[in-house]
Parts: sequence; structure tokens; C-alpha cells
Amino acid sequence: MKYIPLGKSTLQISRIGFGCMSLKGSYGEMEKLIHQAIEGGINYFDTADLYEKGLNEKTVGKAIASLRPCCYAFSTARASRHARTCPGGCFSVSP
Repeated sequence: MKYIPLGKSTLQISRIGFGCMSLKGSYGEMEKLIHQAIEGGINYFDTADLYEKGLNEKTVGKAIASLRPCCYAFSTARASRHARTCPGGCFSVSP
């Protein structure tokens, strides 16, 4: 996997991201997909509180919680009133 810097930060994210908007199914199925992406080198997950009324963020956060302290970057829809963004557009999920 190739990595690039996230904006002007020192955070290196995968060139290929994992879009979580269409992530559906049981928690076990979603966790398996997320873990397979991580095993493939993906560390950039695109999620937002708009997806599944916030459940998407919780699911992704829970799926990666056991895999920390690896660094994962998240983005969130800037139009969202509930977005918890940080400078550079990165987003952190805490289980």
C-alpha cells in the first residue's frame, strides 16, 4: 500500500480509502470487512455522523478499537451539525 501525508500534517494515510457510507449487514460482517481492509494496508476510513444516524461511526470505532495503537484517519461530512472535526480534516473515534 502506498501512503501520502494528510494535508500538511505528518499523518500518513493510505492512498486508497474505505468508504463506510454503504457499510451494511451484521456487526460481525462489517467488522470482518474493516479488518480485511486494515490487513490490506488501508488506514483511511471515510465515515460521518450522517451515515445511519451516527451508528456508522460507532460501528467503525468499535471495529478498530482492538487494533490500536495503529493510526487511523477518519473524515466526516463538513455539512453535518454534529461533526467533530479537527484541523486538517482528520477525525478520531473513541469507543
